Amino acid sequence: MIPQDSGRALTPPALHGTCPSVSGGITRAAGTPRGRVIPVTPAPLGFRFGAVEAAVKIPGRLDLGCILCDGPAAAAGVFTRNRVVAAPVTLCRERVPAAEVRAVLVNAGNANACTGEAGLQDAVRLCGAAAETLGVAP
Repeated sequence: MIPQDSGRALTPPALHGTCPSVSGGITRAAGTPRGRVIPVTPAPLGFRFGAVEAAVKIPGRLDLGCILCDGPAAAAGVFTRNRVVAAPVTLCRERVPAAEVRAVLVNAGNANACTGEAGLQDAVRLCGAAAETLGVAP
């Protein structure tokens, strides 16, 4: 979830990539290998979805997703019961539930676990960079 206070700007190359803009059907998403098609479910009105290759763990696959709401939306979450959690889980637990959310980031392939304070700061900066890129308040 986009944090309220983003701190220093972090602008990974992935946030400057192109995201597929679709309304339904089948599409070849930016950054996917030739011939690979991704089925796309029609997006609910007022929501946009995208994904980019951040190459956090394995290059060549979409590993950072974003859900963008055209207006404020309520957010809720269900989290692991494990005592050891990744920095993004800690950040989300602090911010969810929330009444006015505009964007949600989803990472895949890397939990960013056991990274301590540096990992938490990275998560906050990534959310801030995403907010700036998407043109929403952090």
